[in-house]
Amino acid sequence: MKVKSFLRFDLEHDTGKTKKWSVHGGAGELGSISWYASWRRYCFSPDGYTIWDRDCLTEIVAFIDVQMAERNKK
Repeated sequence: MKVKSFLRFDLEHDTGKTKKWSVHGGAGELGSISWYASWRRYCFSPDGYTIWDRDCLTEIVAFIDVQMAERNKK
């Protein structure tokens, strides 16, 4: 059974090398995904006082996996 997504990923910034997305849900902006140079990967930074369930976290991981695969193709 596929769970309906409640998240939306909006591209905020694209330098051509790295990107930044804001993550939105029913309650507004929930955090952002951006390049973290020290770890050489995209990471999720949740806003304070947000609550995450397993499905939402899985969706965040899947989104980051797709972005890393696209970046590694270049």
